[in-house]
Amino acid sequence: MTSFLFYTHAALSSPSSVQDRVCALLRQASSLRYWAGVRECNALLSKEVESISPYITTILVSGKQLTAGYGKDEILLDKPVQPAEIHDLFYTPALQAHNVVQAVLQQEVVLYCGKLIATHTQLFNGILNIRIGWVIKAMTYYLHDVCHGKESIESLAPNEVRRLVVKVLSIDEWAHKERLTPQQIRVFHILSKSTEGVRLCDQLLPQHPTISEMSSGELNFALTVQSLLNRIQHPEYRQIVVELFSVIATILERNPELKFLHELNLDQIVKEAFKMFLKDLGREYTEDMSSFYNASQVAVTSYLARAIVNFMLTGDVRSEIEEGLTFCKVS
Repeated sequence: MTSFLFYTHAALSSPSSVQDRVCALLRQASSLRYWAGVRECNALLSKEVESISPYITTILVSGKQLTAGYGKDEILLDKPVQPAEIHDLFYTPALQAHNVVQAVLQQEVVLYCGKLIATHTQLFNGILNIRIGWVIKAMTYYLHDVCHGKESIESLAPNEVRRLVVKVLSIDEWAHKERLTPQQIRVFHILSKSTEGVRLCDQLLPQHPTISEMSSGELNFALTVQSLLNRIQHPEYRQIVVELFSVIATILERNPELKFLHELNLDQIVKEAFKMFLKDLGREYTEDMSSFYNASQVAVTSYLARAIVNFMLTGDVRSEIEEGLTFCKVS
């Protein structure tokens, strides 16, 4: 590290362009295997990972979609891209503002996913959309919270980053490794019982023409569900919504005669569940849901179930059987 800092001072003292100085720093960082410096210099020089386009194509040919970036600024890759287009995909203002190194790091992860999907297909079973930003968040979580590592991902050697990608993808119980097949079946069933459709993050998924033009198992419907979920910016909240789908689907399966009369607003139901959670803890309402995210799955499921039952009791649900001859079985 000392020699790198010394070289930095020397490089900045010599008369040359900024690009020349960054290139000099890159050479020195590479010789010292100072990977954080290597990645940052590559990002500042707007470099692309060599031969990344074929690996993007490999992922797409495997029937997967690829998403780069974070949150509402994600970019969906659903068709092959030419080498000349790579720069604009990863060096976006939004991603640069998030972290200048992300442009390089996300390219690395795409490269490793492209190689792995050809040799270890089972790692991607059931995954429809490989969201690179969230894969990196999962890697960060695993490195710091599970392995208790103190290094940043940016400072890891390339082979260590690849091993971390494999580890995250191979954890069976990983909450955000989403398997869409059973989920899309649940969503389709819920939508078939929701006359006015389902709303999430201010986007309405209408009952018709969705279920009249698509089936629960087809790719188009899976992509529709994925598009709806992609509006969620926080992975923890996304998982809460996935749990909510499961709870609602279970209630409807046990009570097939029930139908929702009005729009099913998932955000409102989650909010009500969170309010009940805070009330039971004796806390004032807050927008910070971290305590709810950290609660056990059993607890979260219980509050979601209570919230959806309350929603039903307000008159937003009716039975196909004559009123008074049936009741809702929740437990």
